[in-house]
Amino acid sequence: MVIVFISAHLLIALACCWAVMRPHVAEGVLGKFSLIVLCFASIACAAWGWILPETVDRSETVFAVAAAGLAARCYWIKACRPVRRHIKRRIRKCN
Repeated sequence: MVIVFISAHLLIALACCWAVMRPHVAEGVLGKFSLIVLCFASIACAAWGWILPETVDRSETVFAVAAAGLAARCYWIKACRPVRRHIKRRIRKCN
């Protein structure tokens, strides 16, 4: 079970590194920073799972906070950015 846990977190870290390094992923500074934090949290989870498998819950807390930060950012992009863009367009039309 520990091997599955470690390999899953290493795959998440690899995907985060790929997204940060790829120029076509337009995440912006906050998105790149969030992905880097998620990558380090994932590597920490894998290391804790390898060294001390009984204390995985500590590293999972850091991973959960990083994933929640990315989820909040994605929600803001989907929910608030179109409203802000619409308001800016309306203001430009008035000028």
